[in-house]
Amino acid sequence: MRKIAKIIFSLGALLTIASIVGIVISGTSLNMEPESEDWSGELILKDQAPMTFGHQLEWSSIYNVFVEDGKEVNVEVESLTNVDGAYFESCEIYNDCDYYDKDGYIEGFQYIGEIFVDDSGYYDIRFTVVDGDDQDTDPYVMIREEKIGGIFGIIGGFVGCCVGIMVLSIGIILSFIKKDKTELRPKQIIIVGREESKVVPELINADEGTKLEWWEDGS
Repeated sequence: MRKIAKIIFSLGALLTIASIVGIVISGTSLNMEPESEDWSGELILKDQAPMTFGHQLEWSSIYNVFVEDGKEVNVEVESLTNVDGAYFESCEIYNDCDYYDKDGYIEGFQYIGEIFVDDSGYYDIRFTVVDGDDQDTDPYVMIREEKIGGIFGIIGGFVGCCVGIMVLSIGIILSFIKKDKTELRPKQIIIVGREESKVVPELINADEGTKLEWWEDGS
């Protein structure tokens, strides 16, 4: 049984170490200075509206949308195969339009919302200029991809680390309570001789409280 305990202990140790390494790697991928423009994601589009931008969108990413300061555009997400697989939500819904006004601020642009993806696939993102917008030039729009795979990696690594520690603990416990079975040989008992004895009961007179021999019993 000690072999089983060693195997369980080894598996728990390997799982724990691998999970810790995964957490470190995932955390490193998320390590970024708030002053950096990439704080809001990697730039995948910067162009003038009106326009249509085709791109492979992944469910493991969030796509932050920006527009030139003082301008206003409409954003639509379309696909021939995944009709409801991705959609744009304005920052006004969650009242967080100032989210990137400090950390991740991009000079000359304002954050207007996010594109959420339920099903990965190729989508067309259409930008149209709002009617009545007083502007001399077409507004610039920007899309930045914020990958959240690192967050999933940290969560998965934490769960794996907990499971690894549990398995490791089980292996340690088994190594103490399980011992190798030893073979017990039956002892050989040799009977040399046996003497049979006959027990003669002693009778007691209940009235007198005296002992009577068996031949004196009147019964």
